[in-house]
Amino acid sequence: MASLTLTGGEEEFSWRITGLSSGFSQANGYEEAGITEYPFTQEASQIYGIVDSISAPATGSSTSTTRRTVSYDQGTYQFWAYTLAQNGTYYPAGTATVTVTGASSQRPSDWSWWSDIYSGAPISITASEYNAFTDRINEFRAYKGLSNYSFTRASSGAVIRASMVGQCSDAISDMAPVTSPPYAPAAGDEITARFFNRLMNSLNSID
Repeated sequence: MASLTLTGGEEEFSWRITGLSSGFSQANGYEEAGITEYPFTQEASQIYGIVDSISAPATGSSTSTTRRTVSYDQGTYQFWAYTLAQNGTYYPAGTATVTVTGASSQRPSDWSWWSDIYSGAPISITASEYNAFTDRINEFRAYKGLSNYSFTRASSGAVIRASMVGQCSDAISDMAPVTSPPYAPAAGDEITARFFNRLMNSLNSID
């Protein structure tokens, strides 16, 4: 029984039909083979949604088609394979699912706090520094294929609240870092230098 093999790649995938009942060639009555985006499970005189196809060679004994590569948008898809006989009949040749990834992006650089943050000293993270940190988190999220996290932005002169840094912890945790981020502090708890440094270390541990 014929089957379809799909292999995903970056903004592309490849397909191949194997296990045909006879060699894929015009000499054996084949006209072409291909894949369609619409379900196709029984022979028909016409089909729609053809994504890619290949013409049968004049002669040949291989019961598999040549592997073909197709440029495609990022996502997960199911395709159905077919063969077209010289009598104009389309025959099903298997189905499979494939995931197409986005183009590889460069890992963002590690984060370093601009201000000195260490135990026993006042924490003087400015609004611009904190907002730059959340921007870096979102750069990492894009690198890992995740959507931007909707952070509460810090404002000049306002206090950075526990709920805000908790968002940082959650946004980093989504990326499965090698070093887990710290648990978010409860409202009213002191936000320590150790907490901020653990956030930084967790973000920087992302591969």
